[in-house]
Amino acid sequence: MLTANIENVITLDLNSQIGVIDLIGIEDFIALEWLDFSYNLVEQVDLSQNSMLKTLGCTFNPFTSLDLSSNTHLEWLSCQGSQLTSLLLNSQMLVVVECFENYLTSLDLSNVPSLIEIDCS
Repeated sequence: MLTANIENVITLDLNSQIGVIDLIGIEDFIALEWLDFSYNLVEQVDLSQNSMLKTLGCTFNPFTSLDLSSNTHLEWLSCQGSQLTSLLLNSQMLVVVECFENYLTSLDLSNVPSLIEIDCS
């Protein structure tokens, strides 16, 4: 797919698309605000170039770390049921974090002052 065809895409729904194992090329979706790749087989993902991202659904994927420190516009995150041992957040706008059923032993929320709801049981 040509970059010119995707640079204005703001929504990408890959939820339950059996067989998705990586998101190579996701960095070219520079306008992306809403991404859901839940219920797939993604083992690692780099969303550092998707700085406009506001909503991220990535539940039930086998990745162990998720670095969202570059996603400063993020408002909603749902990453439960994965195998996370590391989750980095840095959004002044983040209001909801759902990260239960993971392997997190600590979570630094000092950079997310607008957080209203968190479920990381």
